[in-house]
Parts: sequence; structure tokens; C-alpha cells
Amino acid sequence: MRIKFSLFILIAVASWIVVANQAAMAQSKPLITIAVLKHLDEYFTEPLDALYVEELRALLGSDFKLEVVEYRAGWSAEEVNAVIDEIYADGDVDALLVLGFAANQRAIQRNSFDIPTFLPFVIESEIIGAPLKDGVSGKKNLNYLTYSTQFLDSIDILRDVVDFTSIAILADETVIDSLPDQLREQYLQTYNGVFIDIVPHDGSDEPLIKLVPESAEAAIIGLLPRMSTERMQELINDLKERKMPTFSYLGKGLVERGVLATAMNDSVYQLAARRNALNIQAVLLGENANAQPVMVESKPKIQINQKTAEEIGVSINFKTLINAEVVGFGEGLDARRYTLDSVVAEVLQNSLQIKGQRIAQQIQYEQRSVARSALLPQLVLDANRIERRDDSALVQSGFAAASSTDVALSLSQTIYSESRFANAKIQSLLASASDDEYRQVQLDVIREAVLAMADVLQARAEAAINQENLAFSERNLELAIDRVGLGATSSADQYRWEAQVANTRSAVFRAYSSVLIAQQNLNRVLDRDIHKPIDVADVDMDQLLLFSVDEIFQLMDNADTFEHL
Repeated sequence: MRIKFSLFILIAVASWIVVANQAAMAQSKPLITIAVLKHLDEYFTEPLDALYVEELRALLGSDFKLEVVEYRAGWSAEEVNAVIDEIYADGDVDALLVLGFAANQRAIQRNSFDIPTFLPFVIESEIIGAPLKDGVSGKKNLNYLTYSTQFLDSIDILRDVVDFTSIAILADETVIDSLPDQLREQYLQTYNGVFIDIVPHDGSDEPLIKLVPESAEAAIIGLLPRMSTERMQELINDLKERKMPTFSYLGKGLVERGVLATAMNDSVYQLAARRNALNIQAVLLGENANAQPVMVESKPKIQINQKTAEEIGVSINFKTLINAEVVGFGEGLDARRYTLDSVVAEVLQNSLQIKGQRIAQQIQYEQRSVARSALLPQLVLDANRIERRDDSALVQSGFAAASSTDVALSLSQTIYSESRFANAKIQSLLASASDDEYRQVQLDVIREAVLAMADVLQARAEAAINQENLAFSERNLELAIDRVGLGATSSADQYRWEAQVANTRSAVFRAYSSVLIAQQNLNRVLDRDIHKPIDVADVDMDQLLLFSVDEIFQLMDNADTFEHL
């Protein structure tokens, strides 16, 4: 008993020591205040803001007690610099993180930085003259991030999707004004033989499509931080109505909403947020901000919306497609979207098998009625009328009347007839069997339709998995090439991943072929043209799909109750 009591005391004391140590460690963490500068009414950066702050908290939380203070600035250079000066004057702020796009371009042009300042969204750093020396800024208290694939580089990449000689760049006027005059005059008029029209957005709700010149053959949706989600969708729809190829500089998100293509790999935002957090951590641990890396490797990855391509009448060459990620594959133009409910409703309404069985059922009902009628009282009425010529010998001699009518009425009832009773019984059983056959055909057809829909969902999931595997294989190939270049491994590693990429790409093609085959089979089951575009909604596994047999039969027999499904 004493041993058990001693163990209990020992465990309690150890637990108290652990809790006390954790509390002491929490109290001993140094307090770090980071100012985050955003723009007023900036829509686009909202998800990015959360991403950057989450990365900071995840990385710094174990070493520091982090306090994030938010500041808001207007869009002009004067307003941005005024807020930055205000932050610098606050002696409690340890570092400044600028998240506004326009503010990044304006802040990079400052002559001095009083505290460690981080600018994660600097575009065209080489052209605008951002300080750079051996991969770092080299300027006191300054660290910025820029991408290896710049904005103008994306123009060359996107010309592989659709060739064009003139393009409109849609961007916020404050972002354009924040760029140096040299960049605007030298590069934002013509670039590699492409004529460029700048379409500025002033932050108003006026349709931006009115400013897009008719001469433009394509459009790039650039940085539009003051455009709401609804206005952005209207702009995308307006550009599609013009049959104008559209490209996004902001990644896959806009492609999924109807933009034709993008060259921006979405993973770059996660990489940039992590690189930014690592740079801030290094500075807080004693390193210099001007000695932190500024380059974020962003391998271009073309992503194409196939439905938009069909809608605007653009044909993508095969060489580009095999290296691209395709969004909306197999949906096609005006594809009807089916849910599990609508698939069952459609097949019940249109199935030729069900219609044929229904006719056979009605015929059997008629046969049963005929057989039963033979057992009922039979009332027979016969009527005959005879007309003779007046000049006939029979009429003139008086042996026959010129006209005569005979009427006979008879009533009979079968008391016993083995053949009639047997036939009525047989036809009644056959009618009951036809009901079961009709319901069986309904269930078989529904089962076939649901399985065909499941085949589409499975093929689509496999295609997505293979597409993701291809992306991982391509990343591993890039790493293998880097390792070979550094001498860390032999060329066999590179060749292995090249073979893996080729095999995975082949698997992607097979998977997309399976999607098309499954969609055609679903069209066949629904008695639609097999070449018609069709889309299938994902099935919610929480949806109530279990019914009793009686409920299912009532559902099939009465279209008005089908909504119960």
C-alpha cells in the first residue's frame, strides 16, 4: 500500500514539475511585435494574408510570443510611405511585413529602412532595379521576395497556348503607377514582338470590359486587388462573350472560374509564405535582413480550362496539352450537370427498356380483363333488318313484307367452365408477374445508371490522382537534375525520374480516356447522344440513400413523389 501511495505522489510531483516548466517556458518567451501593412479595401490578398500570418505563427510560435499588429494604408505612394514612417516611429515594433501588392512596389523604392522590413510581392525585380547582390538584397534592414518566373516571362509561356500579337494587360492603376517609368515605357508597350495595351482599373464598379480595346487578341488578368469577387466573375464572363483568350497571372483559382489558362504554379504562394517566415525567423534570431535569400523558385506550369477553350472556339495544340494540367476535362460546352437524384429521374423517364416493359405490362392487363370478362354475366343483343324491293315477287304476292326488323336479347351466366376459370387464373398470375418484371426492369436500369455514374466519378478521381502523381514526379525530376548538377548523385537518378514522368504521363492519358469512355457509357444508359457533353456532381456520402422497398416502388410509380429522394 505504501509503494502504491509513493508512486502516486511521485507521478503527481512529476506532472506538477512538467506543467510548471511549461508555464515558465511560456512566460520566458520573448515578445515579438510584427506590423503587417495592408491596403484599404483589398480583396485579392485576403487568403494570402491569412496564409502568411499562419506560416509565421507556425514557425515562430515555439521560440517567441508573437503579436501581429495590422496597419492599413491608402493606395498612393504618399499614403504608403506615411504609414511606413508611422510604423518605424513606433519603438515597440520589431519588424514590418508589407502584404499590399502596390505597397510592395512602392516600398522597394525607398532609400532606407529603419527596422527589418519584408516585401514578399516584388514583381519584375531586375527591371525595376531592386537591390540584388549574390542572391540577397544587400541593403540594410531590407528583405524582399521575387519569383524566378516574372510577369513578362508568362507572356512568352502563354503564347504556346494561343498565339497572339497584341494583348491587353488588366491591372490596378495604383499597381501600374507604382512601377518605375522605365518599366512602363520600355516594356509595357511592346515585348518580344507583342503589342501591349495597359487597361487600368481605378477601383470603381464600372465594367472594365469597356476599356479593353477591340484590337486586343488576348487579355491577361493581372493584379486587381480592389476588384470584388462578383466583379471579377463578371469580367471573366464578359471576356468570354468576346471570344477572347484570357490568361491569369494569379494562378489556378481564376482558371477554375473560367479564365482560359495560367502559367503560374499555385504552389509558389505556399513556398513564398514559408520562405518569408524563415527569413523573418532568421532575422529575429540575430541574422541580418539584407543577408536573407530573395529568390523563390517558381517553375511555370501551364493550366488550361478545356471548357473555356471550347466556349471561345480555341483549339489547343497537342504538344501544349500533354505538358499542361487540364481543368474541366470532359465537361464540354453547355454540359448538363447530373446529380444522383437527376440521374435516377432521367433514366426512369427516358429508358427505352422501361418504356418497352410498360407496354408489355399494359398488354398483359388487357389479356387479364378479357379472361375475367368470360366469367361475368353475358348480355347479348342481336338486331337484324331486311329491306326488299317493292317490285319483287315475294312482296307483290304478299308472302313477305317490304321491310322487316328482328330483335333478340339474351342473358347468360357461366356456372362452371374449367377452361374459363383456368384462363382467368392464368392471366391474373401473368399480370402479377408483369408487375414484378416491370419493377425488376426499373431496378436493373437504375442500378446500371448509378453504376455508370459511379464509373464516371471513379475515372475522374483516378485521373486527378494520376495528374497529381505527374506533378510530384516532375518535381522529383527537377530535384534529381539539381542533384546531378551539384554532383550529389549520378545521372541514373535523373534518368529514373525521366522514365517515371513518361510513364505517369501515359497513365494520365489513359485515365482521361477512361473518363471519356465512362461519360459516353452514362450517356448511353440515359438514352442521350453519347457524344453530348455531360458533367457529374460529386456524391455526398452523408446523403440519405436508403429507402424501404415500398418507398422505392412508390417513388418509381409516381413522379410527383420523386422529390422525396
